[in-house]
Amino acid sequence: LIIYISLLAIVLVAMTDLATRLVFLQSKTNQKSAVASNLNFLQNKINHDISDATAISGTYPGNTLNITVGGHNLVYTLTAGVITLSRDSATAVPITNSTVTIALPSGVSGIFTKVTNGTSNCVLAQMVVVMKNDPSQNQTLQSTILMRGK
Repeated sequence: LIIYISLLAIVLVAMTDLATRLVFLQSKTNQKSAVASNLNFLQNKINHDISDATAISGTYPGNTLNITVGGHNLVYTLTAGVITLSRDSATAVPITNSTVTIALPSGVSGIFTKVTNGTSNCVLAQMVVVMKNDPSQNQTLQSTILMRGK
């Protein structure tokens, strides 16, 4: 009977340890997914708007991007770790969710940099998407987008 109880206890401890590890791994996977989905959304939205832009104004490098798309003024702003978007001076709306924060990569003075080559304008977007409750979960975005002015 003692051997049976000992074996049962070992099996239960092993099962509990396995379940705990699975929950932990699921949590890490969800965090990585949240960082990746925020990064992908930011990259797609910013790339789309910049590639359609006909004009850019402001001082660069900086944490604010002012572009004109289809006759509308769009303003992307990084404030307190959140990127917001405003259209035609309307109230700025956050485009990153509350589980992540946006940071500057090391050695960068602003997330947006205007690059001019002759008559062509490009915007270099550089940022790090960081999970708020686990800063080790982060991904870096670095993208140069040509303004084609459709």
